[in-house]
Amino acid sequence: MYSNNSILSNYKFISHFVSIVYISLSFVTIGTNTYNDTHSFTFLSSLISLSFGKTSGYIIAFLTILITFCSIHSCISGFSRVIYNAARSGIFPRALSKIHEKYNTPINALLFLGCGFTIVLLFFSFISPDLNLILKFPGSVFSFSYIIAMACGLKLFDKYSLTWILSSSSLIVCCILFVLGGLFSLFPIILSGVGYIYISTKK
Repeated sequence: MYSNNSILSNYKFISHFVSIVYISLSFVTIGTNTYNDTHSFTFLSSLISLSFGKTSGYIIAFLTILITFCSIHSCISGFSRVIYNAARSGIFPRALSKIHEKYNTPINALLFLGCGFTIVLLFFSFISPDLNLILKFPGSVFSFSYIIAMACGLKLFDKYSLTWILSSSSLIVCCILFVLGGLFSLFPIILSGVGYIYISTKK
């Protein structure tokens, strides 16, 4: 069994490592001016292309498969538990909070999500939307969630410690990037407002 101190030290090491990676990547992105590359969807592919040339396509393909697998795994194993907990706790509307008697799964919520995903798949199958525009909506949500996470770090970590300083600097950077998102930054704020109003009406 791991002690609380060892678990906390592991969390601190991971937070330090992730913060250093993000800050270093930001410096490299700004220094190489890859954010102005109009021939690539992501700055990471531009960085790899500058470093490895023609072989960059294989590296990007491998990273794409790896990132896709990790994303799907996190959504299936992580988000499914969020849905189950929300349905079991009655946070969802009553029609979506039903738990299957045999499999103990939020059956109506899963069916609702399945219909939503089917609509999205059909939409992308018959229409070719601007992905750069669409990705800005979930990107703003991720930025907003990063702000909340970094703000929590200010409360959880010891004040003026290295972890606290890294959380503070990350919070400042996330806030700047969030504001630079323009009107898309209103999307997570509107979602939060709708969620708050819904929860308030249930009390």
